[in-house]
Amino acid sequence: MEPELSNLKEACQAVLNSLLGQLRNEIEELTSVQNLFLPSGTVDIEVLEDYLYHVNSFYYRTFDQKMIPVYIEKVNRMMAEIYRVSRQGEQVKNDLVSNLVRCAGLSNLLKHFTQVLSDLEQVIQQELKALTDNRMRVNRQLIEVVEDLTSEIRSLEQQFNIVEKIQRDAEWAELIKSDVNLLPAVCWWEEGWTGEPGARIRDELGRWLGQAETFVQMLEDVAAPPRESRLGDSWPGLLEKALALGRALEFSSSLRNLIRETIGAWLEFEAERLGFYQRQVSSNKMAEHTARFAEEARHRLGQWVKIFRCLLRFSREGLEPEMLSEFRWMRSLAGDYAGSIARLLREFQRELEALADKLQRYPDLSPLELEKLFEETVYRYEQELRERWSRANLPWPSRFGYRVEYTLEYLELIDVKLRYHRERLQMYLEAQGRYREVAEGLRRCRQLFSGFGEDVDNLLSPRTLKRAWKDLPVEVRRYPIKVGEKLPPECLPVLDKGYVERKPVSEKEHLVVLEEKGDVFWIQVDGIERWEVPYLVVGMKR
Repeated sequence: MEPELSNLKEACQAVLNSLLGQLRNEIEELTSVQNLFLPSGTVDIEVLEDYLYHVNSFYYRTFDQKMIPVYIEKVNRMMAEIYRVSRQGEQVKNDLVSNLVRCAGLSNLLKHFTQVLSDLEQVIQQELKALTDNRMRVNRQLIEVVEDLTSEIRSLEQQFNIVEKIQRDAEWAELIKSDVNLLPAVCWWEEGWTGEPGARIRDELGRWLGQAETFVQMLEDVAAPPRESRLGDSWPGLLEKALALGRALEFSSSLRNLIRETIGAWLEFEAERLGFYQRQVSSNKMAEHTARFAEEARHRLGQWVKIFRCLLRFSREGLEPEMLSEFRWMRSLAGDYAGSIARLLREFQRELEALADKLQRYPDLSPLELEKLFEETVYRYEQELRERWSRANLPWPSRFGYRVEYTLEYLELIDVKLRYHRERLQMYLEAQGRYREVAEGLRRCRQLFSGFGEDVDNLLSPRTLKRAWKDLPVEVRRYPIKVGEKLPPECLPVLDKGYVERKPVSEKEHLVVLEEKGDVFWIQVDGIERWEVPYLVVGMKR
């Protein structure tokens, strides 16, 4: 065992006892002199002198040449060993302090790394949330696109329903086949029969139609045989009613202009001509002209009464006026093409509504699943609509044809939108996958650094230090530092040592931690003190 300064006395005593023991053995060996006493009991003087010489020379040789030098050598060796061990102890203490300081710095570094990784994880999670929100936004936009397309298909289907309704209207179909010019009435209706003015004009036209039907009935009565006597008796009243009916003075200018353009001008001209004939020709000739006028007026008024009645009926049913302006091509839309397209559009609407409902219930559909849904719904019906419309063989150009072509062009635009949103969704999904991989890597690194930090903190714990260094007083104090809180009072000495960066602040923020990258450690080993201070910015009042 190496000697220590505390048991130096015992060590020297042990060395002395060892030497004395050796001396005792040698003395006993020396004193065992043979033939010192003669038989007579007296001492042999020569032997005694020789004995005393040996004893005296033994003490000289032993102490001067052997024991004292050996004793001095051993004591010197022990003193040198004690001095060397003492110096090694100081080095151990310094090394221990340095290692503990490095462990404290490593603890702060691991804590900072863990916080940085945690912050990066939060950034990645925010990006993932933003990507998820973008994905949900794409889903909502897809739903809006499908709903807009549903509205467009519904609108077109309503147009074809109107066409079907017009085609099934026997009275209007008969008028279309006749030679009467429907265009003025249709154009007038298209321009003026909307909103509140349209309701007022409908009321006026209803009253005019009542008057016209009454006049037609009077003409039918007059035209029935025997008519000669009745013509003469009723002609002045018929003439007056014809002029009033044709001029339509009691109605608005819009309706009055229409009536004069369609039938009113003819009624006035014929009435005035008959008045002239009445004054110039014979009664037989007058009767012939009057009868021909009555027949022609009845026929013309009957046609226009039917036309206006149809217009009133269509207006009350919500038929769009511009549809009738295409009355010529409706003859070409023969067969069941309109009904076939209308049925296809109704089925298309149901599929689109089901698609919108599925997108709402399953917002996490993959791009491939969306592509399949679009193929089964949008693209298939678009192709079928184009084929049926091409078979309708509608004359070109026409307003209704433009309306259908608009829908077909709109379907192409919808196709572009759907593909665009699908590509965006694919991009967001790929970005989500990459961000999830980064988040997982950051999580594993954070857990690894966190485990290292726990191991280092365990090494600095009082229990571990006490168990490892039983014979040395070792103490490590940790002072947690948080941004926004005041610097602990125990850490104020570090301010004077220049370890902390200072920033001028108001008195309210004096000694408040503004930035930190770890905690402050105070380390002491058998009187040796050290501070481990991370990067700190502390506010100091001006």
